[in-house]
Amino acid sequence: FVPRVATLTPEPGDRPGRARAGLEPGDLYISHVVSGSPEARAGARAGDRLISLDGHPVRHWSSFLDELE
Repeated sequence: FVPRVATLTPEPGDRPGRARAGLEPGDLYISHVVSGSPEARAGARAGDRLISLDGHPVRHWSSFLDELE
């Protein structure tokens, strides 16, 4: 996994910025796992795709954070 940065300039309009910039929701991947952490002991590894948390689908970062709280 190699993170990259891009600058986006959404077109004017009433739609959300993500839609105006032409972005669609993407898959969520683990970038790193702390050695000895519960996640590491559970077998999570960098590059793993997050698809669910406690049986609930993970579609967006914000919904993933909401589920953790």
